[in-house]
Amino acid sequence: MKNNFFNRSKKFSLIVMLGLTFTLISCDDYFAYDLPEANSIADVILPTANYSYASLPGNFMLIKFTNLSSEATNFMWDFGQGQTSTLTDPTFEFTYGEGTYPVTLTASDANGELSTVTIDVVVEMGPVAPTILGPGFEVDADKNFWKAPFSRLGNATSVMQTTTSSGYFEGARGGKFPTNEDRLGYQELTTFTPNTNYVLKYKYRIKNTTTADGTMNVAIIKPITVWDLATLSASTLSSNAHVENATNSAALVEGTLQFNSGNNTTLAILLYNQLEEIYIDSFTLEIQ
Repeated sequence: MKNNFFNRSKKFSLIVMLGLTFTLISCDDYFAYDLPEANSIADVILPTANYSYASLPGNFMLIKFTNLSSEATNFMWDFGQGQTSTLTDPTFEFTYGEGTYPVTLTASDANGELSTVTIDVVVEMGPVAPTILGPGFEVDADKNFWKAPFSRLGNATSVMQTTTSSGYFEGARGGKFPTNEDRLGYQELTTFTPNTNYVLKYKYRIKNTTTADGTMNVAIIKPITVWDLATLSASTLSSNAHVENATNSAALVEGTLQFNSGNNTTLAILLYNQLEEIYIDSFTLEIQ
């Protein structure tokens, strides 16, 4: 009996040892093929913080931030003066006004690895288009916005006229230059942004009152104080000379004048006619 019991015990021990060995091998095999934990790549590739920014149309102080960070899942923005955000792509309004403000972005991954970048954000008013006064000559007094500080023929009647006749206008009335060529339109605008492209748009027509082809002159000039063709030529940035054969048509046509402001903040619109009765109306000035 002892021998049988002993033999059975040996068999049982062998089975247990084989089972333990199989279990150990199985566990080793299991861990050998285990996948990495989530985000563990951050242990090898660390996060990098970066961003870009741009002001939004209509409010130069409202800045949209675009997150360009890599290998990161969490973000902390510091806009200064205690203002922060944890959004990925925040929008922030710098109500402090124009200036340069350091903005810090800290990007981190799930393992707590950090990367920080600080960029000086420039907040400044973008290009602006000056406001033209009396652009449509809707009341007779609007012509006074276009009165030049000098006369064309040495007289005091050089201010342009307005008209409500014959349909040569839009709205209530329009601007007019008679055939005797003694009138000027002139308006200085003082809030140009230097080195900016602009486009001046307007409507005009040349009436059939003589046999000659009339000319409507529209120019953007540096301010002048005397009517002198040499001075005018040297001061002109851009100009149009619209020559039109008399048509007897009251339908206004559109003119455009493109120009760059150069290093100037103050420029003037100059208007004058040659050989014919001229009508002009509906001025607009836009950034190109």
